[in-house]
Amino acid sequence: WLLDEPSHFQEFWALRYFGAAFHEGVNAAPPGKTKLAFRCDISQPEWQRDSLDGVLDYNVVGGAMRKYPRIVMDRKEANGEIVVEYGTSNNIEGANVQPVGWAIDAWSRGADGILPWQTVGNGGSWKKADALALFYPGRDAHEGPVPSIRLKAYRRGQQDVEYLTLLSQVKGVPRGVVGDCVRAALHLNAERKTTDGADPGLLTFAQLAPGDLYA
Repeated sequence: WLLDEPSHFQEFWALRYFGAAFHEGVNAAPPGKTKLAFRCDISQPEWQRDSLDGVLDYNVVGGAMRKYPRIVMDRKEANGEIVVEYGTSNNIEGANVQPVGWAIDAWSRGADGILPWQTVGNGGSWKKADALALFYPGRDAHEGPVPSIRLKAYRRGQQDVEYLTLLSQVKGVPRGVVGDCVRAALHLNAERKTTDGADPGLLTFAQLAPGDLYA
C-alpha cells in the first residue's frame, strides 16, 4: 500500500486506520498537552470518498485541488481541515514572481498555504542550477543553511497574503470576494505544467508582472 499520495481506495482505508489510531492516542493525552495533527498528502481527492472524514487534520493536496475545488473545499469546511496546495517551484532562470503569484492565487481560492515539494539543495547546487534548492547548504562547517532568492520570493508572497487577510478583515468581506478582485487586478491566470500525471506540476502566471504586484 502507498500511504503517500494514495491511488487506490484500499490505501485511503489504510490511512484511515492509522489516522484513527493516531487520534485515539492524542485524545488519551491530558488536555492541553498535545499539539499534533494527522497529515496526509493526497493527489487524488476525487477517489477519497468519505474515508478520511473526521480523521484528516492537515490535507496537502496537489494540482487536483484546482480540478476538484468543490470536493476539497467542501471537506475543508465540513471537517475543519487545513488545506495546503503542493507543487513545484520555478526554475532558477525563470521569473521569481511565480512563488508570489502562487501564494496569492492559492489563498484567494481558499487554501491555507502552499508547499514546494522539495526545498533542500546539496553541494552541487552551488555549481549547477538546481530548481529544488530553495535552501543551499553552508559552504563550510561553520555556515548554516543559505536562503535562495526564490525563498525570499516565497516570503514576499506570504507577506502579501497577510496584507490581504487584514484587508478582508478590515472591510468585513469574505476572502473569496477579495481574492476575485486580486486575481483580476493581477491577471492571475494559472497554467499548470506537468511531465506526467503523478508530477505535482508547476503553476505559471504568464501575465503576472512585478510592477502590478508593486502597484
